[in-house]
Amino acid sequence: MIVTSLLVFITAVVRTSSHWHTKGEFICLEAAKNITYDPLCASNNQTFQNFVAFQCFIRYFDVHGLSVRHGACSTNPEPDHCVLSFVVWRPVCGSDNVTYSSVWEMMCEAQRLRMWNSVQYEGLCRAQCTVSLAYKPVCSSENVVYANMEALKCSAMRNPERNVKVRHEGNCRKDLEEEEVVQKQYDPCQEKQNAIASLNRTDQPLFCASDGISYYSSKNYACAVKTNGGWFQYTIIRIGVPCHRSDSPCEKLQVLPEALVADPICGSDGVSYANPLSLMCAMMADQKLKKHHKGECITP
Repeated sequence: MIVTSLLVFITAVVRTSSHWHTKGEFICLEAAKNITYDPLCASNNQTFQNFVAFQCFIRYFDVHGLSVRHGACSTNPEPDHCVLSFVVWRPVCGSDNVTYSSVWEMMCEAQRLRMWNSVQYEGLCRAQCTVSLAYKPVCSSENVVYANMEALKCSAMRNPERNVKVRHEGNCRKDLEEEEVVQKQYDPCQEKQNAIASLNRTDQPLFCASDGISYYSSKNYACAVKTNGGWFQYTIIRIGVPCHRSDSPCEKLQVLPEALVADPICGSDGVSYANPLSLMCAMMADQKLKKHHKGECITP
């Protein structure tokens, strides 16, 4: 009798596992990528973040008979993010520089502590580095040019298996072709400065952009792209939500691999910056600062 019960239990486990791997895992991986707030209220009075999260829940826990309607439940309006926190392994790095097993674990912890958090990037959090903004090239033992000594040390810390060391100061190749120097750059927003200043702004930001600025007008964003889009990669990070401190280029310098790239750019202040992200960080503190030309500044 005991043996028969044990066989029935094992069979049930195998079937549930097979059901999960063939149907539920893909849906839950998709749910971990989609955190759009489009709430649904289930017939068990549980609010779900969106329809994909609901599908993940019923697949993973093999729940039957639940129906949903659009909108949050009136008596239980907040989604319980902890329910799906360890369903899948899709690691993300939060704005608090902590690695979470998935976006759901991150949101669960934020919900538990009643604090704000967001995803910086997918994958494990990288080691934070103190990176210089200046361009003082260093050639590594791998014949790779780093923007400065701090960038090389940061790369060595993040990749200990590569045993990165200093080969010599300066560029690895001495025959680098000089890039064309732009003596004067036209500001496409200058003529419309007065018009842009008088534009009607909404109370809520339209979106947060990759330069760490909350834009309340699409024309202001277009102006920024026209002015700096030739050397800085503009993207819209979030819609309808203001930028957070972690969205600032200066904060990204500590964690993103772009901070280690040797792509010098000369600022209007005569300083050679390590890469576009470094210049954009400096521009956050000095609004008059602009790009002068690509490459190192030429000393007279």
